[in-house]
Amino acid sequence: MNSAFTDLNLQDSKVLVNFIQEIKEAELCTVKTTKGNVTIPKGEAMKIPCRVNTGPIEKRIPVLFEPEATAPWPSRLEVAESLLIVERRKSSKVTIEVVNTTSHDITVKSRTTLGRLSLVQSVTSLEVRLRETIADRGVNQKEARADTSTHPEPPRNGSPTLPTNLQNIDLSGLTKEQKDKAIQMLSEEANSFAAGDDDIGCIKDLKMDIKLMDPTPVQKNYMAVPRPLYPEVKSYIEELLNRQFVRRSSSSYSSPVVCVRKKDKSLRLCVDYRELNKRTVPDRHPIPRIQETLDSLGGNSWFSVLDQGKAYHQGFINADS
Repeated sequence: MNSAFTDLNLQDSKVLVNFIQEIKEAELCTVKTTKGNVTIPKGEAMKIPCRVNTGPIEKRIPVLFEPEATAPWPSRLEVAESLLIVERRKSSKVTIEVVNTTSHDITVKSRTTLGRLSLVQSVTSLEVRLRETIADRGVNQKEARADTSTHPEPPRNGSPTLPTNLQNIDLSGLTKEQKDKAIQMLSEEANSFAAGDDDIGCIKDLKMDIKLMDPTPVQKNYMAVPRPLYPEVKSYIEELLNRQFVRRSSSSYSSPVVCVRKKDKSLRLCVDYRELNKRTVPDRHPIPRIQETLDSLGGNSWFSVLDQGKAYHQGFINADS
């Protein structure tokens, strides 16, 4: 070391050696396909056997496979990050799942580098904290909400007042007569407004049927969640489970989750259902003509826009679907 780096002092050389050793400990080896070309049929997923030279290892170890940043394989061939197990031997084999999303067959040439293996320091399951009192809390909120709408605050100085859950509405631009009418209407329709972020509606009679063109399960490869988003995604999933919008399940159908930023920079988890939609028999509903909708607005000077909170989670899907 000293002969190669003449200007390097002892302390700096130790730091450099430690750094190189950490890199070697973290990165095991590259992952390449075996000899012979492999053809992946159009629209299908295939597990490709690959040989890895990890060197001597003492026991079966978990490793993280990460695909190459600059893909050396054909475009629209998806290779996802995955957790693998390497057996106790000098030269091991692993299988990497690749998905052909095109409408034609794709051939991967022999000895193509798919990615790298890295040591996993620890494997920790995602602990989701469930609130046991979520059902009771929902009932109490609905009861409290009904009380505030049925029994609004008593009028002061002969003028009606807004219900408790609508106190933040600004009516300063109205005349006294208009304000009284607005308060009366809002009091009568107070049940239509959420009392808070936890006050979510439920449409029990709204049940959706999904009819597929064939019974073959739709399976799309898992898409890795960016590491910086792990805490935010965990919190999001906890919220969905605690609100009972989703539940744990085991199914032969699989669609990946996609992280999307809303306009206010908050996170929204979406599901990539494109493959499922391709095999779904579409429902045809009549759509109103735009001109008729615009004509119905004629002669009016007051308009309102209502946003349904968490509308996606207020309906249900039939069990058979």
